[in-house]
Amino acid sequence: MLGFSVSLGSKLNQSYIQSMVSQGYDTIFTSLQIPEEDDQLTLIHFGELCQLLSQYSITFIIDVNPSLLNHHFYSLLDQYAHGDFVIRIDHDLNINLIHDIQQHGYRCCINASTITQSELSTLYRHSNIQSLVYCHNYYPRPDTGLSATFVEQQNALIHSFDSMADIYAFIPGTELRGPIFKGLPTIEVHRNQHPCIAVHELERVGISNIIIGDTGFDLNLARQLYQMCVQRHFELRVNVTENINDDLSNILFTKHHSRIDSPEHIIRSHESRHLINQTIEAVGIDQRIPGDVTIDNHLNGRYEGELQVIKSPLQGHPNINRIARIYKQDQPFIHLIAPGDTFEFKCLKEQ
Repeated sequence: MLGFSVSLGSKLNQSYIQSMVSQGYDTIFTSLQIPEEDDQLTLIHFGELCQLLSQYSITFIIDVNPSLLNHHFYSLLDQYAHGDFVIRIDHDLNINLIHDIQQHGYRCCINASTITQSELSTLYRHSNIQSLVYCHNYYPRPDTGLSATFVEQQNALIHSFDSMADIYAFIPGTELRGPIFKGLPTIEVHRNQHPCIAVHELERVGISNIIIGDTGFDLNLARQLYQMCVQRHFELRVNVTENINDDLSNILFTKHHSRIDSPEHIIRSHESRHLINQTIEAVGIDQRIPGDVTIDNHLNGRYEGELQVIKSPLQGHPNINRIARIYKQDQPFIHLIAPGDTFEFKCLKEQ
């Protein structure tokens, strides 16, 4: 589901790599054909990377120049039986080359951004070609990234030939790779977006596996991304209102489940109505705006204690109290919360 990139052109950041893997990132993308890097050095560092992660179950996607696919290279991979190695060939759709990779026991990855219907037809006419993996490009130069529409069309084309095909794409990191240092996204608009928003859009257009393209990623952000996208748990920072008491605070800061029967304009807590220990006095609210966290007061009868997160502008009501407001930076996340997801609030200072 989630992976990260490792540059082989310099000494490995072992602490970072192990931290990402320990957080659940189980795919590593690396390239043996970056023009700015020394070929011999990258092979040495690749061996060190495989040795470092010898105790983990990791999928390695290796971007390789076909000229490197020789006995020496396959022998290197054979030394690390723990690794699931996927060999990506960027430009050469040579059927014999793909078959050779698979005959050596490795999966082959095809460029999802440039594949055509004619090429796919040719590939899938050959009965000796096994299941393929697909990976989109990343685009270092600003304004050259793909549109979401194009990526969705490419994914649909691939899935028309293999409905179960794994397709990978990239989002930028926080430590940007040179020489341009402008991020490595697949989709251009993701270059300056929050990674959680970018991942959500990639999933919407048919991407099943997401890789951080750049060489570094903030570990706190990595935890948040894994929570939101894999565990489906959302932490939202809030400011609480002045009229909140201990009982309301206990309700607010518990872990909530978004109801399965989720309406369009609000998120309803599944459990909050069962948590009240005292009457909720009526305060009322003039209007409900996106980012508000509200709770129904005693005037709403059996709905007293219902906690809601407001997604769209709604009219106020005397039966509803505002108890908190989600920070502006976190408000986009409320639109990612799906029925059945969990969420909780954190009272932190806005950054």
